[in-house]
Amino acid sequence: MQKLCTHCETLYTPKENHRGSEQIYCSIKCRTSAAQQRMINKIKENAIQETRQSFNVAENNSNISGNRIDTQQRTDNFSPDIIRLMELNFEARNKISELDLKNLYLTKEIEELKQEIINLELELQEAETPGEENEGMIGGIMKQFKEDPVTTISFASELINNLLKPKINAA
Repeated sequence: MQKLCTHCETLYTPKENHRGSEQIYCSIKCRTSAAQQRMINKIKENAIQETRQSFNVAENNSNISGNRIDTQQRTDNFSPDIIRLMELNFEARNKISELDLKNLYLTKEIEELKQEIINLELELQEAETPGEENEGMIGGIMKQFKEDPVTTISFASELINNLLKPKINAA
């Protein structure tokens, strides 16, 4: 059985539905578009009602002061402009929200990069400063000298004497 989509007015075959509600749109895209249009119309209606209420308040205030305003005429004359301004305001607020989220994301990313730079600088400093494992032979002798100077001096003097002794050829 073919049905007519209430949004785009095309014929479609409804899918089998077991949730109890009848399918009235041909696709999810049509359903979403219709929901957005309903929301926009609701916002426009609320804006018109708020404008009329504002003019009613202004009329009541002017009646108290003696000036009469035709609120219906003013509301009808300004409604498209007010609605257009409200739409622009709504779009501007959405853009601000989007930019706030981008700002938050970029700030977080900057903080992460700063922390990474700090970690890399610390790693570089550790690589540049020789540790106990990178001291080499002289570093080891200096460390031994701090712990036992007498034995270290005797070892060093024997080593130097062995290096400076003339070698006798056994030939």
